[in-house]
Amino acid sequence: IVRAHRRCIRYYLDPSPAAEHLHFYRAQVERVVAGDTVVAYVDCGFYMITCQRLRLRGVHAPDPNTRDGRLFQRYVEGALKKRRQILIKTSTCQDRYLADVLYARDAECVDGILDRGSWLNLELLEKGVAAPDFTR
Repeated sequence: IVRAHRRCIRYYLDPSPAAEHLHFYRAQVERVVAGDTVVAYVDCGFYMITCQRLRLRGVHAPDPNTRDGRLFQRYVEGALKKRRQILIKTSTCQDRYLADVLYARDAECVDGILDRGSWLNLELLEKGVAAPDFTR
């Protein structure tokens, strides 16, 4: 993606600052299914929104029917309150969408999330809330 600008009688092309964020999608959290699975409405652009089940890449959560699983799920629900704007970077593995989730507790707009956001996947691993999953 480039930006065109005119100087005198010539046009010049410069890389757009938005080019570094091309693989990110804006999404809105619908619900947390388990500690490592989220249902979200993903904005694909061109007025196209799709509801997707996203697995957190590199994170393994205990079964949600166990005590540890419920604690883990509550932690993720606290971070991603319903209808919270997030940014996701996706990949696929075994017909599943894997997502790295960027969010900000105090920002709802994309620029605020990019400036002050935290990677949920990394936060869960650093705080020891989740175990790493090297298969995803």
